[in-house]
Parts: sequence; C-alpha cells; structure tokens
Amino acid sequence: MKSKASLFERFPLDGEINIAGEALSTPYHVYNGTLLFIGGTIDESAAKNLLAKEDLAPLTDSTGRAFAAFWIADFTDASLGPHHELQFSLFASSSPQHPIPAGTFAIFHALADRLDTHMVCHGLWNNTERAVQYNKEHLSLNAKLAESTITRSGGRTLFEFLSSSGELLISGRVTPGERQVPSLLWQMMRQVGLRGTVRSLLADYMEVPVVNTRAVHAEQNLVARTFTRSKKQVLARFSEEDRILIGHEIYAGVNFLPDFVQSLHDVGFVYLRPEPLKNAANR
Repeated sequence: MKSKASLFERFPLDGEINIAGEALSTPYHVYNGTLLFIGGTIDESAAKNLLAKEDLAPLTDSTGRAFAAFWIADFTDASLGPHHELQFSLFASSSPQHPIPAGTFAIFHALADRLDTHMVCHGLWNNTERAVQYNKEHLSLNAKLAESTITRSGGRTLFEFLSSSGELLISGRVTPGERQVPSLLWQMMRQVGLRGTVRSLLADYMEVPVVNTRAVHAEQNLVARTFTRSKKQVLARFSEEDRILIGHEIYAGVNFLPDFVQSLHDVGFVYLRPEPLKNAANR
C-alpha cells in the first residue's frame, strides 16, 4: 500500500469550522486506529422501512435479504482527537437494482462492481461530545453520545456501547484472528471475482460514498466521498464462537444475520465534505 502520508497529502486539511466555540479542521482525518466491519443482511422489509424517507433503495441479494453492517472503530489518532465510533449502515442505490448473487462476501461484490452503491450511515454513536457535534453539525450525520469499551487481545476484540442513558446499544466479541487464512481469499475471489477482490482488499485505499439520513439538521440526503486504507486486514467468516447482542430498539428487530468480520489495523481514513446526493449523481 501507499505510505500513510499519501492519502492525507491528496486530501489535506484545508479549512476550519467553528463547533461549540472550538475551531476544528476539515475534512475529517483519522491517522491511526483499528476498525471492525461486521457485514451481513437484514430483512428486506426492514431495510425498506429504514430507508422510507430517503432517496434510496436497499441493495438485496438473490434470497431477498438486504445488505447491512455494523462498524466498531477505535480511532487512536484523529483530527478530532482519540474517540470510539459505532455505526449501523445500510447499502443502497439511487434506484432499484437487480439482486446480487447471495454469498458470504456479497457486500464486497456490491462495493466493487456496482457503481451506484452507497453506504447509508443510518445510526451513529461516538464516545466524545466533540466527535458527536462535529458529525452532526458539519457532516450532517445523526450522531449521538455513547459510553463505550473496546479491548483487543490475541486476535479477539470485545466491545460494548451504551446509550447516554445507560441502555445497551450493542455488545459482542469477535475473533477474526491475527493472520489471514489464504483459503478464505480464494472463496471470496470465486464469489466476487478477481477484480472485485483486488479492489476490496488489495487496493491502495477503498473509496466508498457515504450518505446521511434526513434529520432535523439535514433536510436532504447528502453524500460524502470517503477513503480508507490499512496496513493490515484480516477477513474471516462470522463463526460459532463469535457473538453479537443488539440492544437498540430499532436494530434489534431487523433480524441482522452476520456473515463475516473484517479487522483493519493501522487505519487511515478521510471523510470529505458532503454535498447534495442529486448533485453528485448528475456529475
């Protein structure tokens, strides 16, 4: 992969905004940390309900399930200072698309080969007020404050996020391991194809357009280009030893079925300033 500096040289900090009386840099940078990507599917009807107010249609597989994911981040060095993040994402497009062949790694197929794929940041929590306010006021995301713990040992990660009132949002443990199992990459290649596998796992960085949801502070859908790179990735199936408990009142009822967990280490991340979704689509 390219050096860490190359991503941030391409998208440097080039502005400041005032949030709660504090001058903060833009765009948003993460210079180091770890990231868990727990990908799977939910009921299609639930996905349609969650996206009912958005200008988007959920992406589905050939069994009629809709793609979704949880992201658990421990950002140790970022332009907003160290912080944790929990995100629930849906994968969608601006118009209904043909289903993607079902499979453990079908999400990567959508990200690599469907040019109209967008990741909808539907639920977002951070453990610092600065990150919450920045995400709400500058990035127009529906961010909320949470209490969180994330611990890692021997290829295993344990995590727990609680709402500001102490209610469980999510907890779990996953063990993707410390080294990539080569046979799993071959399985992914058979499902996704060589080009999709290279773009998803071996590219210098992964670009994903992220869309907000309509809220009081964002009356329209906005999209932001994001770029992620990591020095190490480990991809594994979600195994019988892994556990995830969803306590959130909405997401507990969508029948989330995890397929895989991807662990990214020494993460670099850039979230550019958002723009109207329709403007971006018309370029």
